[in-house]
Amino acid sequence: MVQLETSCISIWFGVATKHGFNPITVPHMVNTNILKGTGFVPKSEVEDQIYKVEGEDLSLIGTAEIPITGYYAGEIIEAAKLPILFAGISPAYRREAGAYGKFSRGLYRVHQFNKLELYVFCAPEDAETWHHKLVEIEEELCQGLEIPYRLVRIAAGDLGMPAYKKYDMSTGALLDKSYRELMSCSM
Repeated sequence: MVQLETSCISIWFGVATKHGFNPITVPHMVNTNILKGTGFVPKSEVEDQIYKVEGEDLSLIGTAEIPITGYYAGEIIEAAKLPILFAGISPAYRREAGAYGKFSRGLYRVHQFNKLELYVFCAPEDAETWHHKLVEIEEELCQGLEIPYRLVRIAAGDLGMPAYKKYDMSTGALLDKSYRELMSCSM
């Protein structure tokens, strides 16, 4: 299993770097200011999937997006330096509250998993173009690996706090012949 995971990560980094993304590792814990600044603080206890470190102002990350977003906290990035492209790898720690049953364990619902995030700092007027480019890169990966997939635009009512617009790349699940989220792309 380790060889499969590292091979997948290597392939994904290859695709990312081909498109100009710079590989980065990120801290696994962030403080409350970073969580709030990135919009990943839950609206209620029911939605809270964040592991907090007792006695510290630290939480385990649920995605590399959080520390990457905080990378330039308190700074103004000069327009001439944009876009800045990162491919961040990290574990994701999540309480995964929610549905239970057939797909609540193992591959589909786990408390820790590794993931790679493509992240773009760009001018606001370029955000839509970059969002579409990221979706194209995800499709390129699925097509290159010959993974059956479908692209689903997420309804506004189902978006998480930090997302304005989101697509899920879902892949065919052999177990029940349905589609399950493999990747997502948020703006």
